[in-house]
Amino acid sequence: GTGMTTAITLQDILVNGTGRIFFATGANRNLNLVTNNYTDISTSTSLSAIMYLTYGTLNWQCNGSFTVSHDFSATQGTGSQTAAAIVNITNDLNINGGLFDFNYLINGSLDLTVGGNTNINCGSSAWSHFIESNSQTLNFITTNLYLNGNCSNNYLQGSTGVTTINVLNDVISSGTDVFQLTRRSANNSNFQVTIGRDLVIN
Repeated sequence: GTGMTTAITLQDILVNGTGRIFFATGANRNLNLVTNNYTDISTSTSLSAIMYLTYGTLNWQCNGSFTVSHDFSATQGTGSQTAAAIVNITNDLNINGGLFDFNYLINGSLDLTVGGNTNINCGSSAWSHFIESNSQTLNFITTNLYLNGNCSNNYLQGSTGVTTINVLNDVISSGTDVFQLTRRSANNSNFQVTIGRDLVIN
């Protein structure tokens, strides 16, 4: 029901073959989701999403690693809706292809904590965006950030919102082209990046 909260607790999730999944769609409401490892290696040309065209707060506890090589959005709207995503991944975040957006075509916020490493392996026909556009706040924490592959058209923050990025250890870029932390030339909001150890660009 509108304004309510749905709670879902699952174990490991594997989306493969030509499968895809939506966890919530329809009436606007919050979603509390608990999973173990989440792996989406589907070859479907249609995306998977956690909250698709339903608007509220996503609170996702992923007790394991998140691995995706398929089109994916955590929250997806059509342009002006307001939503928020709070995502805690205890192990690694692995983005290996597909059209990937944590928050796509909404206003709001993304609070993303990765207890392990964040590995972004970009492909020439894929992209990786944490926030795609509109006005959203990004708070991102990870242990190490690794950027590989063809990094053209890939970025963490694509909106006009405030950004805080905290990499506890190293940022290591071995990719071609340019990976952009923020891409909005009109973004005059506060932007803070903290790297605990080394920034290495190969």
